[in-house]
This record gives sequence, structure tokens and C-alpha cells, in this order.
Amino acid sequence: MAKIDKKTRFGSDVSYSEFEDDGTLKFIGSATVWDDQMVDIGAGKLPAVGAPSWTAYKGGQVLSFADAQTNTVYFNVQIPHSYKLDTNIDFHCHVVHAGASGGFSTWQFTYCLASIGGTFTTATTSLVTLTAPAVVDHHGLLIFPNITGTGAGISSMILCSLERHGNSGTYNGAIYIMSMDSHYEKDSIGSRQELAK
Repeated sequence: MAKIDKKTRFGSDVSYSEFEDDGTLKFIGSATVWDDQMVDIGAGKLPAVGAPSWTAYKGGQVLSFADAQTNTVYFNVQIPHSYKLDTNIDFHCHVVHAGASGGFSTWQFTYCLASIGGTFTTATTSLVTLTAPAVVDHHGLLIFPNITGTGAGISSMILCSLERHGNSGTYNGAIYIMSMDSHYEKDSIGSRQELAK
């Protein structure tokens, strides 16, 4: 432990945790940590046409995306106060392949972002495929390209949609979404001010 400019640091010269003179804890260099920003899947908006359906599964409820039609869910995400400014955000979904056929499915993720006082960006769309082994009840991870965090402030809002393209792939069964979340990098446990880092 070293006392430097009224700041207490733990770690190396380039990667460390630091208590500043006002008691604020910060993470510098590779001392930053990652966390989940969970999406309340139950609060998602389902369209009048092409909605996935709620399905009973293993004692719970999951959102079922069919193979024969395109299904879409809409949802919003707020960036937390512990977020490390200007870092990218990794959006992904935890899914279940309830059948044993194996193969791939095609998914589309669309988002746009605005900081408080800013304007929403043009929507960005990513198209990815998800491959499933021929295993019943397989837990898979559907990963999309990173959401660009450049210029994103705390409490920025991200407007999102997730879509399974029907009849576009070789996996023939329904795919269940259990959870949607983002991995984000943290360099503090909160923000110094209510609306500013």
C-alpha cells in the first residue's frame, strides 16, 4: 500500500484500485471488472404480428421463437452509473435448443443509443447465425457484435429489437430465450454525481 498525493493505491504502477482523498474508489488499467446489465425479458414489447410466445419449460417460462415465421421482441436498456465511459458493450442472449436436430438459425439485433441531452444515433443492425449441436435441451449463447460505447454517458438509453428470421437456417425447432443481457466494463461502483461520472 502506498500513499500518493493523498490517494491510496493497491496494485501495480499501471493497474490498480485507488481510494481518492474524498473516499471514492476507482479501478485503473486492468483492475476494471465486468458485470451483467440484465434485461427484464418479461417487460419486452411483443408486436401484434410475429410475436414469440411464452412457453412453459422445465418449471419456468421462456420466450419461444418459432422456426416457421419471423419473431421479434422490442426492449430498452439503460447504461448503469458504474459503466466505464467510452467502452463497448457486449449484448448476448442465453438460449435453449429444446430439440435434438442440430443446425443453425439466423438472428438480427438492432439498436440505437443516446446520452442524456443527446440525440439518438442511426439504428445499427447486426445479423448473426447461431449453431446448435444435436443435443436436447442445449444451453447456447447468442452473441452479437459489440455496441459501440464511444460517447455513451451514464444513464444513456439503448433502444433495441431482437428477431429470429423464420425459415432461414437449418435448425428446425423452436429456440427459447431465457435471458438477455449485456456485459459492460466497470471502473467504479457508481458515479460521483447523480447525472455525471
